[in-house]
Amino acid sequence: LSDVAALIESRKLPEVTDLSNQSSKEGIRIVLDLKSGADREKVLNVLYRKTGLEDTFGVNMLAVVDGTPRTVSLKEIFSECINFQVELNTRKYTNLLQKERERAEVQEGLIQAVDIIDLIIEIIRGSRTIKDAKACLMGDPSHVKFKTEASRKQASGLVFTERQAQAILDMRLSKLIGLEILQLQKDHDVTMKKIGQYEKILSSPRVMTNTIIRDLDTLAEKFGKGRRTEIIDAEAAHEVKEEIPVQEMVFAIDRFGYVKTYDTSVFGRSEELIRQENRTIFPVKSTEKIFLFTDAGNVHQIKAESIPAARAKDKGVPVDNLCNYRSREERIVGIFPEHELNTEKFLFVTEAGYVKIVEGKEFPSSRKTTAATKLQAGDRLLTVLLLAGTQLVLRTEDDYAIRFPVSQISEMKKASAGVKGMDLREGDRVREAFEVTPREKNENEPEEQEYWHSLKLARRGGRGSRLKVPEKSGMSGEE
Repeated sequence: LSDVAALIESRKLPEVTDLSNQSSKEGIRIVLDLKSGADREKVLNVLYRKTGLEDTFGVNMLAVVDGTPRTVSLKEIFSECINFQVELNTRKYTNLLQKERERAEVQEGLIQAVDIIDLIIEIIRGSRTIKDAKACLMGDPSHVKFKTEASRKQASGLVFTERQAQAILDMRLSKLIGLEILQLQKDHDVTMKKIGQYEKILSSPRVMTNTIIRDLDTLAEKFGKGRRTEIIDAEAAHEVKEEIPVQEMVFAIDRFGYVKTYDTSVFGRSEELIRQENRTIFPVKSTEKIFLFTDAGNVHQIKAESIPAARAKDKGVPVDNLCNYRSREERIVGIFPEHELNTEKFLFVTEAGYVKIVEGKEFPSSRKTTAATKLQAGDRLLTVLLLAGTQLVLRTEDDYAIRFPVSQISEMKKASAGVKGMDLREGDRVREAFEVTPREKNENEPEEQEYWHSLKLARRGGRGSRLKVPEKSGMSGEE
């Protein structure tokens, strides 16, 4: 109720004119009165997204299994529950079977005793202690005085068990009545029937399962209560997301790491100023993501719609505020829109001279930050280039360079480290990497660009040659 009231106050539910709580002991009932012609589905959509009308929560299913606590799956929960019921009922019917067998043993002794009751009376009268009488019933008549030798001889053939002997001595004389003797026989028949039933349950898994089901049904019928909540079709209670209109915009980032987006009309009016203020600019759609590759080998994602729209002279916001990128720990070496990753291939170059080609489709992910490549110890990613040229030029800090065909670079997965593009001298690092496409000499072409085209074509993995070229040359990895 408080969530809905807050939405009404913040004008996120302008269709609602009144809110009332009509809950009672019969159940919860919240009534929302809507304006005439209001879209009910839209209101429900807002309620599902902004309130606790529909919640998703995780369950940590921790259970003690065989004396050890561990997390189990839903299937394991059912399996362990069934195993517990089988174990419980096995103990139950084993105990019942043992009791019935003991009862049958006593009943059989009493039935036999009725047939020789005169001998038993003589044994009791001739014994000095209960111990002597019990021993005689179990086959040792040495301590009992008999009236005749025949009785002694008959007593020596008795084989009652200890439990039977004790039951006979405890027997009341009323058991000798005819009806009592018949009842004793009937009780013995019932006992034997139960023994057979329990043995069948314990020996047959199928019978055990049916017995457990029958017992649980009996408990549910006796103690169960009807469900007080209602389970409805889950498909009828889901969030219907509103379609976000696709807008064309221009993404821009300056050399200080501030990002912003421009409406196409704003960009058209101030294109020259915007290009002067920003180092990277490209068109993007509002539904796309922007991918930032860093020298630490990571790729960060930013939703274009989350980047604030700016005017021509606006500064924007730090890219650190929109994703997991940390400007103090890593440096951006490549920025690309999602549509390019879905259709293009990319060239990776590291400072240690490793190169590889990766398909852009590998990088989109549900996570905001993922590993873009594998780096050797102490190595950093120098640049990520959109694969466009046919040859690659690598230039080192000691002014050695190599030019070799891109076709010699293998296409790999993003988790690979790559192959050697240049064999570096000790202490040297690659500082520039750019693609070139051979073409006819152009008289208007700058001297340094012509130099790269005239650089001797080598094989990948070579040491390159020393340069004699003006300081300004080619494109840096950051550009």
